[in-house]
Amino acid sequence: MKKRWLVVNSVIVFNSLIAIWATIVAVLHLPAYILPGPLPVAQALVTRFSSLLDSTLITGEEAIVGLLASIVVGVAVAMLFAQWRGLRQLGYPYTILLQTVPILAIAPLIIEWVGTSIFSVMIVTFVICLGLSP
Repeated sequence: MKKRWLVVNSVIVFNSLIAIWATIVAVLHLPAYILPGPLPVAQALVTRFSSLLDSTLITGEEAIVGLLASIVVGVAVAMLFAQWRGLRQLGYPYTILLQTVPILAIAPLIIEWVGTSIFSVMIVTFVICLGLSP
């Protein structure tokens, strides 16, 4: 019974959000380049499905590589900090400092330094997963 109620609630919320989206676009007469309506988005999804799927798979691979790299580096840094108190005292303030900088401030710098390649997505994912950004 609870699962059925959860499904019904999810469908109601989804349909409500789509209706609100369509209403905002219609009432405010927003151009498609600012906020396209739900119907053009659905049409684009259908017509460009294969290229969107390819792009999703590529981005997923980049994200997985960034996640795995952050796990390896995070575990290594944690082990080093646990073993050497002096290193922890030297490095810990910088890890806290890096956590205060949001990824939205770092991402443009990474793209400028590395370019818009696969590697930049891996670096951004690495930074997010490692916890260097909130």
